[in-house]
Amino acid sequence: GYDGNLLGSTVYTGTLSLGLTDFILAGIYLAWFVHVFLLRTVPLPGFLPFDKWVLALIAIYALAIPGSLNPTLGVYSLIHLIKHALIYFFVSRNFQRKHIVWLMASLCFAVVLDFSLAAVQYKTGMLAGLALDKGALDGLHSQQYIVPGMDDSETRATGTSLDSHALGSYMAQISAFLLVLLLAPGRQWPYKKVTALVWALCVSTMVLSLSRSAWLSFLLSTAFLLWVVFRMRERHTHRFFMLLFAGVVAVVPWLAPVVIERFTNAPIELLTSRFDMWVIALDIWRDHLPLGVGPSNYSLHLVDYSRDFLEETLVHNVTILIGVETGILGLIAFYSMHFAAMSSSWSLFKSGNTLGCRLGLALFTVFLVFLLDGMTNPLFKEPIVYFNYWMYLGLVVALLKSSATGHRAT
Repeated sequence: GYDGNLLGSTVYTGTLSLGLTDFILAGIYLAWFVHVFLLRTVPLPGFLPFDKWVLALIAIYALAIPGSLNPTLGVYSLIHLIKHALIYFFVSRNFQRKHIVWLMASLCFAVVLDFSLAAVQYKTGMLAGLALDKGALDGLHSQQYIVPGMDDSETRATGTSLDSHALGSYMAQISAFLLVLLLAPGRQWPYKKVTALVWALCVSTMVLSLSRSAWLSFLLSTAFLLWVVFRMRERHTHRFFMLLFAGVVAVVPWLAPVVIERFTNAPIELLTSRFDMWVIALDIWRDHLPLGVGPSNYSLHLVDYSRDFLEETLVHNVTILIGVETGILGLIAFYSMHFAAMSSSWSLFKSGNTLGCRLGLALFTVFLVFLLDGMTNPLFKEPIVYFNYWMYLGLVVALLKSSATGHRAT
């Protein structure tokens, strides 16, 4: 069995992960197998250029396992990575532009569901930590869900996620898609009023998470997206910018006190402990520079490297976390894949003026959210967030491939 920090860490590194998603993944691959090999209605999928980045990351994980303190944890983490790589593989080969409406509908449904839960969690405290095992919230309640300086009657929302920060990051990512739809010409996306309402719910859900890292990553990434669209000088966007300005002015009196309270009343010890985590993590990484300590083995080294009563928990920085577990090589593999996805997203955005091409800007913004949020938040592997990350990788490849095919046909 696992205990303490090790148990909490394994949730986010893939060791303890088996649920509905796994059965759905098995089902779609079984159906795909039948269509490819038995019915022969679908061609055998070939190798795509982006695949090399995914395979490189898998290879580094495998190389980092031998010599680790607990190779079993490393194997579980490798299986977890391969499972999510299969999500990328399926989406990149099967997603088509006709599926965009269904994708957006599913994201809208997720927003409505999470907002409904978040509102109840924030005002009543009921259903907070809904995705955790029964009783798991009791030990975390004083650490995470009750925010210092805030009204005791208010609880930070988690929605359907395992963590409030993950919920905030998830909403920041969906927001990029909804904004791009709102800024698209009416002939490409006629459902503007419904989309505007869902976007407002999305931002509200993110606010209720009380996650500062999500707020900052949302603010910076959204500013970038709006700046890009503003530079395009499309006439149909003028009304949107005016309405957005009016909406921001309207909510500032309600929102400003919440934000100020969250940033000014956090105990200084809470902030300094984050940097203490960096000290421990960098010491571990320094002694295991090429391939790290092994996937999911970070927590096993905390006791040996902790000193001066420093807090023994996951470092709040994705770059350092990846470096500690898979070394310099793992860091190069992951960010090569990530920046290749950002480059492909930008290429997709610049390749045309269709809705599919415009989604390239949304995907670029989503990957920017991951970068910004990962500077102070280690939870990019939270199940919902991590699943969507690999789905976004598949979407980039599929839409870019579709765009290239369309240009050749033209």
